Amino acid sequence: RLLARYIYLDDEERTRIANENKGDLFISIHTNAAFRKGANGVETYFLSFDASDDDARRVAAFENTVIDLKGKSLDKDRDNLKAILMDMTQTEFLNESSQIAEIIQSNLSSEMGGENRGVKQAPFFVLMGTAMPSALIEIGFITNPQDEKRLASDEIQDVIANSILKSILSFDDILQVKVGYAK
Repeated sequence: RLLARYIYLDDEERTRIANENKGDLFISIHTNAAFRKGANGVETYFLSFDASDDDARRVAAFENTVIDLKGKSLDKDRDNLKAILMDMTQTEFLNESSQIAEIIQSNLSSEMGGENRGVKQAPFFVLMGTAMPSALIEIGFITNPQDEKRLASDEIQDVIANSILKSILSFDDILQVKVGYAK
């Protein structure tokens, strides 16, 4: 069993570390929150300037509030996001981000049960600036007492970790075929 040490890193620090280490993939794992106590399920996001629906817009706004509270300019960041997305559109990161999000969502929703909330697009600051395919996973609802208890268990954490690992390996297989290393 791995011993984990928890250190909070802000969004910019996370992407900086990933980029400096020339990461091949960036995955950000979160717990969701909702006013409705019974809300449950898994959803996976990839970066987009426009949110795919009202729920995606709400989740991104909540996650991005931390950035806003630090006194950063959201308008400036939105302009930066547009530039990044234009860059990403010219590369394969956006397409690859969509692919890994689909794979993760499929694996996690089948392994964890609960509502399959789908793959969505939203302007998450934590995904901005990553020079690699990236996805944000909402693994459950911390505001749902059953989800909260479940997410705290070693067993479900192992299920989550193994599902994400399986997803990464599947994604790597796709990339290997794409670049001609495998058939």
